[in-house]
Amino acid sequence: MQTLDTDIEKILFPEGRPAKHPYSRELVALNEQQGRTLSEMASATGVSQPFISQIKAGKGKLKDEHAQILIRMLYPKAPRDQFSAYPILKAMTPSLPDNWEQQVLMEGLRAVSEHDSEGRYPTGEAGFNEVLSEHSNVLELIDSDGSPKKQHGLGFSSQAQIERSNRSVITQLEDALATYHEEVTKLEREESLEAERLERAIVATWYNLTKKRHDDDLTKLKLCIEDVIEQKFQRYGWSPAIPRKRLTDACTRARGHLEMPMIKKLFESGNDENVGGNEKLYDPEAHAKRLLAKCKELQEQFDAKRSEHRQRFRLTGHASPKALRQLKDEAFSDPRDASSMEDWGKQLFGDAVIRVYRRPNKFYEINLSKAYRIWFERHPRFSYQEEVVQICGPLILQKAFAHGTLIVHELHSRQFVVLRTIQDERINKKLTILSKPLSVEGLFSCIKDESLMQGWSIEQWNSVADDLQTTLLTKGYRVPGVRSIY
Repeated sequence: MQTLDTDIEKILFPEGRPAKHPYSRELVALNEQQGRTLSEMASATGVSQPFISQIKAGKGKLKDEHAQILIRMLYPKAPRDQFSAYPILKAMTPSLPDNWEQQVLMEGLRAVSEHDSEGRYPTGEAGFNEVLSEHSNVLELIDSDGSPKKQHGLGFSSQAQIERSNRSVITQLEDALATYHEEVTKLEREESLEAERLERAIVATWYNLTKKRHDDDLTKLKLCIEDVIEQKFQRYGWSPAIPRKRLTDACTRARGHLEMPMIKKLFESGNDENVGGNEKLYDPEAHAKRLLAKCKELQEQFDAKRSEHRQRFRLTGHASPKALRQLKDEAFSDPRDASSMEDWGKQLFGDAVIRVYRRPNKFYEINLSKAYRIWFERHPRFSYQEEVVQICGPLILQKAFAHGTLIVHELHSRQFVVLRTIQDERINKKLTILSKPLSVEGLFSCIKDESLMQGWSIEQWNSVADDLQTTLLTKGYRVPGVRSIY
């Protein structure tokens, strides 16, 4: 194993970086010298221990990706390496605030009301709350097609007032029923107490009669019975009338409410509540409960219609959930690629147009796809992930331009990496982008693409290309476009 001492760099960094490492056996031997077992090497590389044993015996080669793991285990810093550390952009992802769709709407509203005679709408949270309140109030005055509601000629100017009347009837019926039930329960409890009292008096009198105290005991019994009967007549003369009157009054109002032509027009089926006078007189509680059930049924229909109407004219919640999930999964390694985010409005909203009402006959139409583009141009939001990397290899080119810096490093694998530092105006910060390992041809292609993106002049491109070509030729690389003689 003479090569382990004399050709260590050749073992670690063979020329060309083939798919399978030519010195796999030596890598295993070097790791064993540092005290690692075959089992530990197998676990680290993800291959089986028998395969590592075959490598040790010289009967196979490790894939380059597995060999690189053993190399890193051997030398965190290999001999004669030149290291440079750079903070690079790992990924940038969209970062949408919770109220992003609300912000999109306000940007669209601001744009369409820019030159409106009534003044431009404000932006921000306070502005949205103002718009929402104004819009919601108008919804009470317009029909499902957006046209102003007609006067009904019944003392009500809108369905909202009819709904308020219905809710008031429900409240009155519920309160009257509760009071009536409470009073009836109280009377029944008092009757029970009086019956117990009378029964005790009769038992006591009978007990005394058996002892022949006739006259006094009969007098006591007579007085007790007269007292109980007198109280019963007094109570039935006034007590039930108070809760009963309140309940019958509430029932009368409910009947009048249910018989309104407007309500019958809105809800034609199931509103005929033919309850006879006898039931109203002798069982007012059952009568009130039937009317209350009908009013509540109407209220459920009112609520359903209002919910459907508000859903049609809602100001948020129009974005496609599927497109939104896809958008949040987007990730960019180059900030300049993130400009494609501006085009997501179509996928998110599909050119949906919504109306924002200022008055029943005054509204603005907002194309949400266009509003999204305006919003994103004004308020791009991203999360940035950066990491520090070590480049193992010499610096062979560094050029500064108005839009950033271009750096090229040669790697020990006989490949190259390009670092481009650009200014991201979104966060007013310089970000460095690292390319994947490149061949000579890939290196020139990468820099050519960068020159087009940065808008270099011909002189700038020629200067970079000439410097890079000269450096690579002196290092013994085959440079595209330069004639070689062997």
